[in-house]
Amino acid sequence: MENLEEVFSFLKENWKAVLAIVYAIVVPLYFLNYTNNLRKALDSSRDSSKQQIKILQDSIDKQSVYYDDLFKQYQIDLENEQTRHNEEIRKIKETQQYQQQLLSQRLQDPTQLAKELKERYGLNGN
Repeated sequence: MENLEEVFSFLKENWKAVLAIVYAIVVPLYFLNYTNNLRKALDSSRDSSKQQIKILQDSIDKQSVYYDDLFKQYQIDLENEQTRHNEEIRKIKETQQYQQQLLSQRLQDPTQLAKELKERYGLNGN
């Protein structure tokens, strides 16, 4: 029992030092655990953010490819339309030249003009 009394006596006299030692041991252990939990949460959040960024980047890449393909198809369609337009203009010019030729012939020979119109356009002279 004497040892127990000596311990209590020591604690009474040096309670501040004992409390400081206990505090110096317990608080870092508590914060170490807290810090580890916080680190795990941050790592989890970082991993989640990386996955979300990867998903968004993949989506952006897919959209970029889609719009590039769409633009290429638009250019092809535009070129086809330009070719068709040029062909129509050529046909119109040929028709205008033919009409000018027929007009000049009409002044010379109206029966020949009627015959050519009938052959070309299927017009009946009746």
